[in-house]
Amino acid sequence: MSEMESLIQAGSDGGPTLLTEQDGEYIVGAVPSPQDINWISLPEPQAKLISYMAGQEGTVGAGVFGSPKSVSRLDKYYQGRLGLGWRRHRVDETQIIFLQGGPATLPVKPDQLFQLLKTTHHVVISQLDEDSMMFDQHHASSIEITSE
Repeated sequence: MSEMESLIQAGSDGGPTLLTEQDGEYIVGAVPSPQDINWISLPEPQAKLISYMAGQEGTVGAGVFGSPKSVSRLDKYYQGRLGLGWRRHRVDETQIIFLQGGPATLPVKPDQLFQLLKTTHHVVISQLDEDSMMFDQHHASSIEITSE
């Protein structure tokens, strides 16, 4: 289990977890209602909000949702929802990244990709590993969606 998953699990009371970064440390709190967050694209109807990382100065906020749908079904759903100005990047069979604007190709280095995602509106669709905290009969995939 990753450090971020451990934080979310430790701070969760069964509902979504709010993470705020302060001086390189993450603070756990309660998330506002998902309906009160202005998502860059609405999540697919069966998706459940798991956590929300509040945006800081110069960064975008992002929510992580669990979904029972496969990566390919979610890909079709978001291709139909995201309009002009969005670039689709197929990382591999288990991950697709949509960027609003952004470069024609994704950075190769993970830290550069992380920095790009912190500052660019995006939708990231990923297949969950079987040892993931969220993996169960209700969550086969995760979707990260930024807020405005």
